[in-house]
Amino acid sequence: MNAHTRKKGASRSTKSKANAKARKKAKDKLALRNKPLHAYAEDAIRGYFHTLNGHKPCELHQFVMAQVERPLLEMTMDYTNGNQSAAAEILGLSRGTLRKRLQTYNLL
Repeated sequence: MNAHTRKKGASRSTKSKANAKARKKAKDKLALRNKPLHAYAEDAIRGYFHTLNGHKPCELHQFVMAQVERPLLEMTMDYTNGNQSAAAEILGLSRGTLRKRLQTYNLL
């Protein structure tokens, strides 16, 4: 086997590794898209507890609900192009309740 052959073989190995890495990245990206919403919440809450360094949180339920509700309202309003009636229907709320929640987060 000459030097050219070895070099060529190394190139194939490098290409093979690059292709395997690209396939893994694509597979990981697909797995993220298929991840259920509760799994993202679990990851975020786990991370939050980790950052507490042993300190005790207070009013955690209220904190988490506010952290989730605001982006839920924002994204739903974006999805409906600002149509409150459509957003309320998607969210399963009355239009009046939606308006109240939007006002709570200064989204009106």
